[in-house]
Amino acid sequence: MSTLVEMWLAEGKAKGIAKGKAEGVAEGITKGEIRATLKQRFGEISQEVKDTIQSMTDLVALQSLLVHAENCKSLDEFCEALK
Repeated sequence: MSTLVEMWLAEGKAKGIAKGKAEGVAEGITKGEIRATLKQRFGEISQEVKDTIQSMTDLVALQSLLVHAENCKSLDEFCEALK
C-alpha cells in the first residue's frame, strides 16, 4: 500500500474517532441534562426511567426528550414518551 493511501486511511480513521468521541460526549451531557431536569421538576425518578434514558443512543431522540422533560406536565407524561 502506498504511503499516500496509508496517510489518507489514518486521517479518515482519526476523523471518525474524533467524531465518535464528540457524539458520545454530547450524548452523555444530554442524558445527564434529562435526568437532572426530571429530578428538579418531579423529584426522584425511578431506576427504570434512568436505565431507559441511559440505554438510548440516538442523539436526536435524546435532544427531543430533553425538550419534553422541560415541558411535560408530569413524570407520567414523560414516561409515555419513552415508550
